[in-house]
Amino acid sequence: MGDNSSPSRFWMVVAFFFISASLALVGFIIYVKVFEKPISRSIREAEVLNRYPLMFRTPEEQAIFEKQFYAENSAFNLETAEIATDTQLQNCSFSCPSRRRRSLATYHPLVEWINHYKGLHEMKKRDVTTQPGPNIYHGCCISRHYFVSPDFGSTISGTNYSLVQFDSRRQYFPSQICKHAENCRGCGCAQEINFFTAIVVNPNYPNDSYDPYTMVAIKLPGCCKCFNNLPAP
Repeated sequence: MGDNSSPSRFWMVVAFFFISASLALVGFIIYVKVFEKPISRSIREAEVLNRYPLMFRTPEEQAIFEKQFYAENSAFNLETAEIATDTQLQNCSFSCPSRRRRSLATYHPLVEWINHYKGLHEMKKRDVTTQPGPNIYHGCCISRHYFVSPDFGSTISGTNYSLVQFDSRRQYFPSQICKHAENCRGCGCAQEINFFTAIVVNPNYPNDSYDPYTMVAIKLPGCCKCFNNLPAP
């Protein structure tokens, strides 16, 4: 009569090693999730700041940068353009109200539609770093420069990303507050969309990428302009 104990013992050994390997793998995953994350975050923060030093500023550095930005951001004269052939661009002349009268201004109802950035003027207080710059008067528009530091942003394709922001250093982007002067009918004020390079959390990490961070172009409200073919509010 044959001995069947050898095959049984073999499969018992295989099962033992399989269970041991599974338990070891589960233990490693738990260790990584529980213990490695805070350590790797600190290491990655230092790595990111070392790789992209100009992309991040402390609040103190940002305050100094804003003062320099507002001081240097002065208008300069341009050459006179050729005579326009588009009827929408012809006879573009009107008397602008005085600055005192233009202090009463409103947001154009199409601003949110044009810049695709709903809630721009209801951003969290921490998104606006310091007081905006001085009023700029152009056509029917009253605009002011300021800086935002959002936690989220979207690309031209509409993909949403989480921006990399640290406790001590953040990414800041220039924007404008755009208002339309009351009873001014010469043009319509609205904002263009600008694109800025930002460091974001890589959604493909770790499955399809070894880098937890990547760079994309996010869209934010930019320059406030007085459009001839945009009706006033």
